[in-house]
Amino acid sequence: MALERIRDDRRFGLSAARFHDPAANDERDHQSLLLREADHRIKNSLSIVASMLMLQRARISDVEAVAALDDSVARIIAVADIHRALQVSNRPGMVRIASTLRELCYQIGHMRSELDLRCTADDEILIEARQAVPLSLIVSELLLNAVKYAYPPDVPGIITVGGRRIGGVLLITVADHGVGMPAKTSSAGHIGQTMVQAFCRQLGAAMDFNTLPPQRGTVVSIRIPLRADGAAEMASVESSAEQSAPD
Repeated sequence: MALERIRDDRRFGLSAARFHDPAANDERDHQSLLLREADHRIKNSLSIVASMLMLQRARISDVEAVAALDDSVARIIAVADIHRALQVSNRPGMVRIASTLRELCYQIGHMRSELDLRCTADDEILIEARQAVPLSLIVSELLLNAVKYAYPPDVPGIITVGGRRIGGVLLITVADHGVGMPAKTSSAGHIGQTMVQAFCRQLGAAMDFNTLPPQRGTVVSIRIPLRADGAAEMASVESSAEQSAPD
């Protein structure tokens, strides 16, 4: 939260008068440098955690435990990549979402080499860091689900991630031409569904599932409302927590 506050101050807190003040420019450049360094350190720390989990995975024989570790590593990598994107971004506090989605396809695609994970997102779409993290985790969960269930083992197939702006909405899609939605998922799958629903509420997003004709494959669509400046509308954390709490 502190890092997000600094990003918001960095992006919105400078008046026009301060913008032309050399001292203010020096301060702004210093803040940018600190943020990039913080993102670099966070990315490296998360990468170390992911590597440690992969070492642990190699010593485990239980199939469900291995699957749970794979899911955890994918989630950690999803967050780490946001910080990588922030580190190299030429717009402080902003992420080019196509780059992040391509990296997710690349990383999760290693889980099943016979599958082809593709990204067709618009390269011009930029979102704020606080929006990029939940969106990246949503797409990560949807890709994990598609990799596990869309195609039988050793059967080649294509999974496509799309992203484009339609009017005042950012549309993200994850599509496959596999066997359709599973009738039953594991407990790990239920955890992933719960996470996706919570992050959608945080983004104020609507999600729907559609089966492709002729009853082959699935398209999951995430529609995120955009503000006039192009940024996604964010629901408050408190509101999301209240909706998630049991009665």
